[in-house]
Amino acid sequence: MQLPLIENLDDLIELTDEIGLLPFFENHITGFSVEENISEDNWWQGNTTDGGRIIWPAWEWKGEVLREKKLVYGKFTNGKACFISIKWWPYICNFRRDGYDFDSRFDELVVPMCDHAAMDFLGKNGPCLSKQIKYGLTAFDRKGQNTFDNSITRLQMQTYVTPVDFIYPVSKKSGLEYGWGVAKYDIADNYWGKRLCRGRYKEEPAESYEKFKKHLLKMLPECNEKDIKRLLK
Repeated sequence: MQLPLIENLDDLIELTDEIGLLPFFENHITGFSVEENISEDNWWQGNTTDGGRIIWPAWEWKGEVLREKKLVYGKFTNGKACFISIKWWPYICNFRRDGYDFDSRFDELVVPMCDHAAMDFLGKNGPCLSKQIKYGLTAFDRKGQNTFDNSITRLQMQTYVTPVDFIYPVSKKSGLEYGWGVAKYDIADNYWGKRLCRGRYKEEPAESYEKFKKHLLKMLPECNEKDIKRLLK
């Protein structure tokens, strides 16, 4: 498929709002990603700031849309990154949570202890950098980086946790930012608000899924139900 060329942040927001969801990287639906529909200058063609840090606009936009709450961003499609419109976020929360808030899921279903520890840590400390969560939890210290990565990805896929910003390290010598942004996470209901995240709780999770699936099939006529199911499940 061929989507409109993304030349700036406004283009990204407009396209995501129209479709409802837009993967960041190339995926099983050919042509359906930011990566495949963005101008070269905004992808790997870096620009140097006055402070000397090289920036890649597409990566900078992630933090900007989160800080301004223009779009939801995180690992929500097969454990991979995507942008989601504010309008459709409640639908995704409803069918991904399948009728369970996290506490209910923990009480009634099998939830890995590392997931519970991460939620508890964020609940007590508020928004935290990924490295703060990892090193703040003994369970992760013993089991290593893979356990943390799997846990934080799983919690995003279930819509309980979401990135809220990307923070760049600052050089002690120059006082300037450098390198890649480090993700800062928070409990989704705290950052986006319970009213938004639970906005479709009045309907069955399957109903929310069918509504979003129907919308995506209309917006992506080249796709079939199998393609959409793989994207959403």
